[in-house]
Amino acid sequence: MSGIEVNGCYLARSSDPDTVEEAACGGVVTELLRYALREDLVDVAVCVERGIDALDGRPVVVDDPAEVPSGSYHCAPTQLARLVAELHREDPELRVAVTCRPCDARALERLAERDLVSLDRVYRIGLNCGGTFEPRVVLEILEEHDVDPLDVEREEVAKGNLIIELRDGEEIKVSIDDLEERGSGRRESCRRCDENVPERADLACGNWGVPDEMMGKWTFVEVKTEDGRDLLAGAVEEGAVEVLEAPERSVRIREKIDEIMRKMARSWREKTLDEDHLAEALEALNRCIKCRSCRQVCPVCEACEEEGCWAFAGRESVTPTPAWHAHVAQCVALYCVECGACETACPAEIPLTRIYSVLRERLPDLLDRIMEGRRASAGE
Repeated sequence: MSGIEVNGCYLARSSDPDTVEEAACGGVVTELLRYALREDLVDVAVCVERGIDALDGRPVVVDDPAEVPSGSYHCAPTQLARLVAELHREDPELRVAVTCRPCDARALERLAERDLVSLDRVYRIGLNCGGTFEPRVVLEILEEHDVDPLDVEREEVAKGNLIIELRDGEEIKVSIDDLEERGSGRRESCRRCDENVPERADLACGNWGVPDEMMGKWTFVEVKTEDGRDLLAGAVEEGAVEVLEAPERSVRIREKIDEIMRKMARSWREKTLDEDHLAEALEALNRCIKCRSCRQVCPVCEACEEEGCWAFAGRESVTPTPAWHAHVAQCVALYCVECGACETACPAEIPLTRIYSVLRERLPDLLDRIMEGRRASAGE
């Protein structure tokens, strides 16, 4: 079909000049969602739209091709997998196209394992991800440059920089390494993540490997599955999307960037998952204010709506106790996708994914330490 092959790598963009100009990286993701809806391949598209400003990315479900939003959002925690699960709870036969970062794609697989998502009815349009930011990080940058958030047109990550484009055309470019050296930058869970290209998606899309002269106007697309091949090939045949075979140099550059990011992630795992950082995370559990926000946003906990953490010990509502924290930790750790949504939602800023990340290896020891710490805090 149109020469598109599984495992093939391509440069792609929308055939609509307005979409190329308005959307991120040539608008191919936007165009694929529109095509899937227009051709009745799916019933709805699940993606992210702009909220109050460019830092306020919000999950949205659309069924009209004309309403598919465009743009990239690096401040939005993952919620799309939960949304797909909610849709499939209401209608298991619903056909869905969803944009997904690697952690979104992992969450979809976890939910499918528990029969909460039907992956055979989901097109997963994957987005490369080198990490996301807490909104406060970007707000601090804007404050330093005396910029109103409402004046931000879009933001993106390219070549190791966070790039903020303003409505007047001006750009603010900040090195991610510089941010992280001063204790800011990407979410901690993102720094440890070594899956930058969404291997579990049908298509993997991003700007890594796009030649400099095409940067911002084209997307590098790797076809991961037959469903991805058919979706991209269909859009090409309809004339909605233009594709070129990716040059070998582009493929090598993308692989090099991915490997650099993986090495950085391994380094961060060594730094943040050692004994001292783990002890710090366990101690932080004493700050818990028992709001349960972490559980309300966790895509894994979508599976525990009527059991598990929410009804632990046979009660419908349980105030977090040492036993509750231990139960949640062992339950979530088995399925945690390290999206960091729990940490973003936590008003006490407890580094929960740090605990979940090592729990698989040290389950008995850590559960004992959680119980001991919480008992000491409660004076038991």
